[in-house]
Amino acid sequence: MTNYNAALTPANHGGMGNPHPQYSNVKSYATLTDSTSEGLPWLKICELNLADSSKGIDGTIQRIEMGFSVVDDASDNMPSIVKFGVTLAVDYQGKLVKEGTKSFLHRSFSNKNNYKINLHIFSKKNSNGSYAIKIYLIAKWTYKRLVIINPWVNVPTDRYVTTPTYPLTSKITQWEKTDFLFKNVRSAAFISDGDIASDVDGYDNYIAPEALPLTYTMTVDLQSSLQILLTRVGNNVTANIHGGADVDVSGVIGTIPPGYRPTTSIGISTFRYDGAGTVTPILIAKNGTVTLLDKLVSGKLLYGSGSYNTIDDTPGGND
Repeated sequence: MTNYNAALTPANHGGMGNPHPQYSNVKSYATLTDSTSEGLPWLKICELNLADSSKGIDGTIQRIEMGFSVVDDASDNMPSIVKFGVTLAVDYQGKLVKEGTKSFLHRSFSNKNNYKINLHIFSKKNSNGSYAIKIYLIAKWTYKRLVIINPWVNVPTDRYVTTPTYPLTSKITQWEKTDFLFKNVRSAAFISDGDIASDVDGYDNYIAPEALPLTYTMTVDLQSSLQILLTRVGNNVTANIHGGADVDVSGVIGTIPPGYRPTTSIGISTFRYDGAGTVTPILIAKNGTVTLLDKLVSGKLLYGSGSYNTIDDTPGGND
């Protein structure tokens, strides 16, 4: 009897387990595993040519946007999930515009390799006025296999010279153009610094900068004319406590709103200006309550600051 539940293999169902990959919602492109002792750093993603479409140069596009996420699924060297976005265009003065951004879908803050992965866009102007582009990833750690997940490209239909034999300039879908640009990543090998030096000799190098996190601020009024100024950058919060007590106060003196609360309860040492230079500890609990652990006498000034991490959703902040 035929086993209809048998797994699909190249022997019983062609060359791939999924006979209709174009309908897959998740597309991934995995490199070969780099198991070299020195760790080869460079991976070529694609090559393309850009030019003003009015020049009529075959095989060129005037504008393209692309993006993808990348992970290392071979080791524990890179637990973060990195995201890149790129825009390439030739403006109406014939100049090449290169822009890109590196960000994190997940950032493992203790991982030292966050800064060792990035996107490089190499470019060189050709004699006919077009620009040759080579896009590389760099991953400077040993033992890795990078997987590019769900890449996408957008080539505006009115920004290229139609060339039916070249996928980027033919009338095909954007996902087919995406696959054309990224397919060489599958089973690609990493190369050395020497190899890339010869491949991009004479090219300009653009490195995608890391996207800066937004900054949020809020001032919270506490009891007895005290205030706490909160500044959040990414997942880090700095709390500055200051003010002068207009009545004696101790215990819970206020609550920090969601968006600025610590991951776990933390203590902040504040300096009380009462002639003796007394340190007054303040406890900020993970539910946001602010507790003055020592009594603050009316008329005394209090200043202090501290920093902590938060996993709260990002706040609206103040303008």
